[in-house]
Amino acid sequence: MLGVRFPLTVERKDEASYRQAAKQVDMMFKTYLEGYSASSREQVLIMTAFHFALKAMQQEKRHDTTPYAEKIEELIGLIEECIR
Repeated sequence: MLGVRFPLTVERKDEASYRQAAKQVDMMFKTYLEGYSASSREQVLIMTAFHFALKAMQQEKRHDTTPYAEKIEELIGLIEECIR
């Protein structure tokens, strides 16, 4: 990643995912580096980390089932009232 080799031990089944993640970091870093050429490499690295942190949070939010679970509980309560 970014020209640095990291001695990681990963299971073979996960190796492709790690390589793909490293490629994505490299590509995003390069995109920010080209777009913000006046910024230091450290600033570009921070922007890259922020980009992936934001994507992870957005993905997590999309998979939040709490509102659905609450609605299901509400509907179950209504059904139980009707049955009584």
